[in-house]
Amino acid sequence: MMAYKDPKKAKENYLRYRKRHLEEIREKDRIQKRIWRKENPEKVKETNRKCYLKYQKKRILDQRNYRLKSPEKVKESNRKCYYKHREERCKNMRDYRDKASPEKKKEWYQYVQNWHKENPLRRKEWHFAKKFEIVSHYTNEEFNCQNCGMVGISFLTIDHIEGRKKLRHDRNTGTGEVYRHILKNKFPSDFQILCFNCNMIKEILREKKVSQTRRSVWRRLHRKQLKIEVFSKISKPNPHCQCCGYDDVDGLSIDHINGRKKEGHGRNFTSSDLYSWLKRNDYPPGYQVLCLNCNAAKGQLEICPHKKMEMIQIE
Repeated sequence: MMAYKDPKKAKENYLRYRKRHLEEIREKDRIQKRIWRKENPEKVKETNRKCYLKYQKKRILDQRNYRLKSPEKVKESNRKCYYKHREERCKNMRDYRDKASPEKKKEWYQYVQNWHKENPLRRKEWHFAKKFEIVSHYTNEEFNCQNCGMVGISFLTIDHIEGRKKLRHDRNTGTGEVYRHILKNKFPSDFQILCFNCNMIKEILREKKVSQTRRSVWRRLHRKQLKIEVFSKISKPNPHCQCCGYDDVDGLSIDHINGRKKEGHGRNFTSSDLYSWLKRNDYPPGYQVLCLNCNAAKGQLEICPHKKMEMIQIE
């Protein structure tokens, strides 16, 4: 009779063989598992479901603990995932909206409007955080206009160096979309930081194709003369900012002291409409001339920083 092998030696031989041919054994196991899964998909689903239910509570607790311990990593991974699948997700959303009924669209619009009314601070905080990050990067944390040197984040805005059309940003493109574009593309060189006054003057002086017919030329001249006339009446004797004293007409604007809504002037009520309306109504009270910097800062902070400084000095 053939003698039995020593079990210890047999085990040692098996372990040696396994070490030598470990990759081959693993590959065979993988192939067998794949074949079994293809042949038994229902059993695979059932086992996966049982496993998920068995460890569900533990998995949820682990995920919560991980989020609490490392929130920055979670935010970073979520952001990467969002930008990776953003185009596909936006396309799916557009398709879904197009197929939706008018009642459903109205319901969504109402929901968004209500959310903005209920959470105005959250939206403002997000915008300010993104603006702070972008302005600090482009100005090397100096927070000044790259043309005139005006200091203060509330006076600054983002300028498309070669115009909006190059990046396909039309007039309906909001500031939030511009912020997302800059952050997604890691601060491209197509942008710079200017104050609102310099940004407007740059746009006025920019070379552009305009109609040279007699009527068009007369309209442009009439609009400029009307602007100077209205500004001179409100900020006597010469057009100037009634907050900081800025006197370049191209950088001045009319400010509603109590806000547009109280006067019933919506977004479609243009500056030319406002000048004509003021002249027709004999310059009613409730309006003042401010430069674009002071007007923008007042809109963001409810009071211009120049006024704040004057109040502090008086106190």
